[in-house]
Amino acid sequence: MGTDGSVYFLENGSRIMRVALQNTGPILEADGIDLLMARPRHGQLLYRQAGALWLVNTDGKGRKQVSLATGTTGEVLWSPNGKTLLYLHIPDDPKQLITLRENSPDDATDTLISRTSQFGAFAPNGDASAYIIILLRVTKRELTLCEHRASDPSIVSVVFSPDSQSIIFVTDRHGKTALYRVPVEKFVEETSDQ
Repeated sequence: MGTDGSVYFLENGSRIMRVALQNTGPILEADGIDLLMARPRHGQLLYRQAGALWLVNTDGKGRKQVSLATGTTGEVLWSPNGKTLLYLHIPDDPKQLITLRENSPDDATDTLISRTSQFGAFAPNGDASAYIIILLRVTKRELTLCEHRASDPSIVSVVFSPDSQSIIFVTDRHGKTALYRVPVEKFVEETSDQ
Protein backbone atom coordinates (compact mmCIF):
# COMPACT_ATOMS: atom_id res chain seq x y z
CA MET A 1 0.00 0.00 0.00
CA GLY A 2 1.34 3.42 -0.93
CA THR A 3 1.45 6.61 1.14
CA ASP A 4 -1.49 8.00 -0.86
CA GLY A 5 -3.74 5.02 -0.02
CA SER A 6 -3.29 3.40 -3.43
CA VAL A 7 -2.77 -0.35 -3.58
CA TYR A 8 0.02 -1.57 -5.86
CA PHE A 9 0.41 -5.11 -7.10
CA LEU A 10 2.44 -7.13 -9.55
CA GLU A 11 0.56 -8.71 -12.46
CA ASN A 12 2.12 -11.78 -14.12
CA GLY A 13 5.65 -10.70 -13.08
CA SER A 14 5.70 -8.05 -15.79
CA ARG A 15 3.33 -5.21 -14.93
CA ILE A 16 3.10 -3.01 -11.82
CA MET A 17 -0.52 -1.95 -11.36
CA ARG A 18 -2.16 0.67 -9.16
CA VAL A 19 -5.69 0.50 -7.77
CA ALA A 20 -6.89 3.87 -6.46
CA LEU A 21 -9.91 6.13 -6.48
CA GLN A 22 -8.17 8.04 -9.27
CA ASN A 23 -5.53 6.95 -11.80
CA THR A 24 -6.09 3.19 -11.64
CA GLY A 25 -3.96 1.34 -14.16
CA PRO A 26 -0.44 0.26 -15.07
CA ILE A 27 2.57 2.09 -13.62
CA LEU A 28 5.41 0.20 -15.30
CA GLU A 29 5.84 -2.78 -17.60
CA ALA A 30 8.99 -4.92 -17.56
CA ASP A 31 9.60 -8.67 -17.76
CA GLY A 32 10.88 -10.73 -14.83
CA ILE A 33 9.83 -8.63 -11.84
CA ASP A 34 9.85 -10.82 -8.73
CA LEU A 35 9.50 -8.32 -5.87
CA LEU A 36 7.39 -5.19 -5.35
CA MET A 37 7.30 -3.00 -2.23
CA ALA A 38 5.97 0.50 -1.54
CA ARG A 39 8.51 2.77 0.15
CA PRO A 40 7.12 3.92 3.52
CA ARG A 41 6.48 7.67 3.79
CA HIS A 42 7.68 8.26 0.19
CA GLY A 43 5.89 8.26 -3.14
CA GLN A 44 8.09 5.48 -4.54
CA LEU A 45 8.01 1.78 -5.27
CA LEU A 46 10.90 -0.68 -5.08
CA TYR A 47 11.01 -3.66 -7.40
CA ARG A 48 13.51 -6.40 -8.30
CA GLN A 49 14.16 -7.37 -11.89
CA ALA A 50 16.87 -9.85 -12.95
CA GLY A 51 18.51 -9.59 -9.51
CA ALA A 52 18.79 -5.77 -9.57
CA LEU A 53 16.72 -3.46 -7.36
CA TRP A 54 15.03 -0.42 -8.88
CA LEU A 55 13.15 2.57 -7.48
CA VAL A 56 10.37 4.24 -9.44
CA ASN A 57 8.00 7.04 -8.50
CA THR A 58 4.37 6.02 -8.08
CA ASP A 59 3.55 7.82 -11.35
CA GLY A 60 5.98 5.51 -13.20
CA LYS A 61 8.63 8.19 -13.70
CA GLY A 62 12.09 8.66 -12.20
CA ARG A 63 13.24 5.03 -12.50
CA LYS A 64 16.73 4.46 -11.04
CA GLN A 65 18.77 1.43 -10.02
CA VAL A 66 19.67 1.03 -6.35
CA SER A 67 23.44 0.54 -6.00
CA LEU A 68 24.09 -2.46 -3.72
CA ALA A 69 27.15 -4.46 -2.67
CA THR A 70 28.39 -6.94 -5.28
CA GLY A 71 26.87 -10.39 -4.81
CA THR A 72 23.35 -11.74 -4.49
CA THR A 73 20.61 -9.91 -2.62
CA GLY A 74 18.52 -12.01 -0.24
CA GLU A 75 15.57 -10.70 1.74
CA VAL A 76 14.92 -6.95 1.34
CA LEU A 77 12.88 -4.71 3.68
CA TRP A 78 12.43 -0.99 4.17
CA SER A 79 13.32 0.51 7.54
CA PRO A 80 10.09 1.57 9.26
CA ASN A 81 10.65 5.25 8.33
CA GLY A 82 11.47 4.45 4.68
CA LYS A 83 14.83 6.25 4.77
CA THR A 84 16.94 3.14 4.28
CA LEU A 85 16.69 -0.25 2.65
CA LEU A 86 17.79 -3.20 4.80
CA TYR A 87 18.92 -6.34 3.02
CA LEU A 88 20.76 -9.62 3.34
CA HIS A 89 23.88 -9.67 1.17
CA ILE A 90 25.05 -13.08 -0.02
CA PRO A 91 28.66 -12.83 -1.24
CA ASP A 92 29.78 -14.59 -4.41
CA ASP A 93 32.44 -16.44 -2.37
CA PRO A 94 30.61 -19.24 -0.48
CA LYS A 95 33.29 -19.15 2.24
CA GLN A 96 32.24 -15.62 3.22
CA LEU A 97 29.43 -14.93 5.70
CA ILE A 98 26.06 -13.50 4.76
CA THR A 99 25.83 -9.91 5.96
CA LEU A 100 23.02 -7.58 6.93
CA ARG A 101 23.46 -4.26 5.10
CA GLU A 102 21.74 -0.89 4.98
CA ASN A 103 21.38 1.18 1.82
CA SER A 104 20.30 4.81 1.63
CA PRO A 105 18.94 5.34 -1.90
CA ASP A 106 18.72 9.12 -1.42
CA ASP A 107 22.47 9.57 -0.95
CA ALA A 108 23.65 6.30 -2.59
CA THR A 109 25.44 4.95 0.50
CA ASP A 110 25.63 1.29 1.41
CA THR A 111 26.98 0.19 4.80
CA LEU A 112 27.56 -3.04 6.68
CA ILE A 113 25.38 -3.48 9.77
CA SER A 114 26.77 -6.87 10.80
CA ARG A 115 27.92 -10.27 9.65
CA THR A 116 25.40 -13.00 10.46
CA SER A 117 25.31 -16.67 11.32
CA GLN A 118 23.99 -17.33 7.83
CA PHE A 119 20.33 -16.60 8.51
CA GLY A 120 18.09 -16.23 5.50
CA ALA A 121 15.32 -13.98 6.79
CA PHE A 122 15.07 -11.00 9.11
CA ALA A 123 12.71 -8.24 10.23
CA PRO A 124 13.53 -4.91 11.90
CA ASN A 125 11.76 -3.67 15.01
CA GLY A 126 10.01 -0.28 15.14
CA ASP A 127 13.19 1.83 15.10
CA ALA A 128 15.54 -0.65 13.34
CA SER A 129 17.69 -1.06 16.47
CA ALA A 130 17.16 -4.82 16.60
CA TYR A 131 16.48 -7.54 14.05
CA ILE A 132 15.11 -11.06 14.09
CA ILE A 133 16.96 -13.52 14.79
CA ILE A 134 17.58 -10.96 17.49
CA LEU A 135 20.64 -9.14 16.24
CA LEU A 136 21.39 -6.24 18.53
CA ARG A 137 22.65 -3.51 16.25
CA VAL A 138 24.68 -1.74 18.94
CA THR A 139 26.72 -4.80 19.93
CA LYS A 140 26.41 -6.66 16.58
CA ARG A 141 25.53 -9.71 18.65
CA GLU A 142 22.95 -12.37 17.80
CA LEU A 143 20.71 -13.99 20.39
CA THR A 144 18.84 -17.18 19.59
CA LEU A 145 15.38 -17.07 21.15
CA CYS A 146 13.85 -20.33 19.99
CA GLU A 147 13.82 -22.82 17.14
CA HIS A 148 10.86 -22.57 14.78
CA ARG A 149 11.08 -26.25 13.71
CA ALA A 150 8.81 -25.60 10.73
CA SER A 151 8.67 -28.31 8.07
CA ASP A 152 9.30 -25.57 5.47
CA PRO A 153 11.38 -22.58 6.72
CA SER A 154 9.81 -20.30 4.10
CA ILE A 155 6.49 -20.27 6.05
CA VAL A 156 8.05 -18.87 9.25
CA SER A 157 7.62 -15.16 8.33
CA VAL A 158 8.83 -13.51 11.54
CA VAL A 159 7.78 -9.98 12.56
CA PHE A 160 8.10 -7.70 15.58
CA SER A 161 4.98 -6.51 17.37
CA PRO A 162 4.40 -2.75 16.89
CA ASP A 163 5.90 -1.98 20.33
CA SER A 164 8.95 -4.27 19.73
CA GLN A 165 8.18 -6.26 22.87
CA SER A 166 7.29 -9.54 21.14
CA ILE A 167 8.21 -11.53 18.07
CA ILE A 168 5.45 -13.33 16.19
CA PHE A 169 6.12 -16.16 13.75
CA VAL A 170 4.36 -18.98 11.92
CA THR A 171 5.25 -22.64 12.28
CA ASP A 172 3.70 -26.06 11.85
CA ARG A 173 5.95 -27.59 14.52
CA HIS A 174 2.98 -29.30 16.25
CA GLY A 175 1.29 -30.57 13.10
CA LYS A 176 -0.91 -27.59 12.23
CA THR A 177 0.11 -24.13 11.06
CA ALA A 178 -0.18 -21.67 13.95
CA LEU A 179 1.10 -18.30 15.18
CA TYR A 180 3.60 -18.26 18.02
CA ARG A 181 4.66 -15.32 20.19
CA VAL A 182 8.01 -14.90 21.94
CA PRO A 183 8.40 -12.06 24.47
CA VAL A 184 11.63 -10.06 24.00
CA GLU A 185 11.15 -7.11 26.38
CA LYS A 186 14.29 -8.14 28.31
CA PHE A 187 16.42 -7.64 25.18
CA VAL A 188 14.76 -4.87 23.14
CA GLU A 189 13.55 -1.44 24.22
CA GLU A 190 9.90 -0.60 23.66
CA THR A 191 9.23 1.45 20.53
CA SER A 192 6.27 3.50 19.42
CA ASP A 193 4.87 3.93 15.90
CA GLN A 194 5.50 7.69 15.98
